[in-house]
Amino acid sequence: MNPTLGDRCFVDELLEPARFLDIIRVSGDASNQSAVRSQSFSNLESLRTYVENDENDDYSCRFISICQRNSWRPLQITRPMMSLIVNAHDLSHSFWDLPSCFYTRSLDLEEAYCIPFTLIHGRFVSYTIRYPEFKESDEEWAIRQSGIFHRFNTETRQSVFLLLSPKPDSKGHRLVEECLLSWHQGGANTGPLSLHEALFSVYLPSWRQYLATHEGEFLPMANSTFATYIDEPLRLGYDHLSAMISLETRFVKATSLLASTMDVLKELTTLLSYDPGLLATSEESDQVAIKLNNRLRQCAAHSRTATYRP
Repeated sequence: MNPTLGDRCFVDELLEPARFLDIIRVSGDASNQSAVRSQSFSNLESLRTYVENDENDDYSCRFISICQRNSWRPLQITRPMMSLIVNAHDLSHSFWDLPSCFYTRSLDLEEAYCIPFTLIHGRFVSYTIRYPEFKESDEEWAIRQSGIFHRFNTETRQSVFLLLSPKPDSKGHRLVEECLLSWHQGGANTGPLSLHEALFSVYLPSWRQYLATHEGEFLPMANSTFATYIDEPLRLGYDHLSAMISLETRFVKATSLLASTMDVLKELTTLLSYDPGLLATSEESDQVAIKLNNRLRQCAAHSRTATYRP
C-alpha cells in the first residue's frame, strides 16, 4: 500500500469498534452443536490480548467486521490494529489492497473502481463490490462500497471472513451475523462460501430501483429534447442538459460496476466447482452454485437495463 494513501485509510482513535464473532465447535459433541463468542475492540491492547490467546483459536468461523463512519471517511481502525489482525490470522500481503480503497476523500474519486476477484494459493479470496443504497435522510441514492477478504483452511475447517463496510451496522454486517448465528442455533449450514452469496442477496436487488428512479428522471427530458425539430429552439435549458449528462454518466457507471460484480460471481462459481471441499457436502455445494448463478443472471438483467435507451 502507498504509505501516503495508507495514512488516509486508518484513524488514530476509534469511534466505532472492530467486531469479532466466533462460531466455536464443541469438541466431542455428536450432535454437531456449536457455541458463539462475540467481542468488540477499540484499542490495540485489548485486541492483542484476544488474538494472541491460544484458547480463542477454537473457532470454526471467525467473522471480523470493520466499518467507516461514512463512505468518505477512513476505516474505523488504527493501522497497528489492522497489522495485528493480518499477522495473527496469517493473511496474505495482498490483503492491504483492500483497505486502500477506503480512504478519506472530498470528491467522488474512484467511484467506478473495484478490486477484482483475487484468489491466492487457493486459500485467500478478496474483492470489493459497489452498489446503490438509498439515503433516507437525504432522500437520494448513493453508491456504496464493501470489501471482502476470506481465508479458508479445508484441512482444519477454519474460516476467517473479514468485511469492510461503508457505515456502522451495515446491511451486509447484519446479514452475515444472522447467517452465522443461524448456524449456531442449528439452522442449515451451507458452508463459508454461502456468506458471499448472502451479501449479494442484500445488495443486488437495490440496482433495479436505482435504475428505475434515474430512468424516470431521464426519459421526460430525453423525450422533450429529441422531439424538437432541428430548426426550433431546444425546449430544455443548459441546466436540464447538464442534468441529462449527469444521468447518462450514472447509467454508464452502473454498467461498469455491474460488470465487475458479474466477474466476481463467475469466479466464485468457478471456485466452487474447482474445489467443492470448501463446503460440507456436494449437495450444499450445488445449492450455493445455483444461488450464485441466479445472482449472476439478476446482475446481467440490471446491466441490460442500464444499457438500454428508448
